[in-house]
Amino acid sequence: MLAYCDRHKCKLHEWFSFEPLPINFEPVDNAIFTDVLHPNSIYDIIDFFLRACIKREQLFKICKNCNRYFAINSYTNTEYCEREYGETGRTCKAIGATQTNKRKIHENSVVRAYNKEYKKRFAWIKYGKIPKEAFYEWSKQAQAMRDKSLAGEVTLLEFLEWLER
Repeated sequence: MLAYCDRHKCKLHEWFSFEPLPINFEPVDNAIFTDVLHPNSIYDIIDFFLRACIKREQLFKICKNCNRYFAINSYTNTEYCEREYGETGRTCKAIGATQTNKRKIHENSVVRAYNKEYKKRFAWIKYGKIPKEAFYEWSKQAQAMRDKSLAGEVTLLEFLEWLER
């Protein structure tokens, strides 16, 4: 919660005001005693759940696919939420890495050119235009040139000319 306020430049007391809650400690199902909320408004429910998250020190992240917050349950390196994304019915977790990779390729001319040439030359193996060994040797050199271009050591034009040889 503090990280959220820091990120959005808000003061916690201005953003959310914790108020006394109508909570009783009661038996449930004649088996256990627990806190029971008797809400007077939706605000009481939000307050109750927010307190529970703070008590448990629940961590949240922003999904790299849909850019919405989600609770981290077990693995802190989780990057995608479990929400359905789009019309496919698949979750961000199921399609997130693929979508992120496609976005990265689309946004970067160097990576886009490299992938296009890589796919073209890989197809040459299938059609017998080049042996596998020659392709893999070219691939190592192309990766090195791509990385140099991404680092700014080689211009995009020089990289494209190198790819065409």
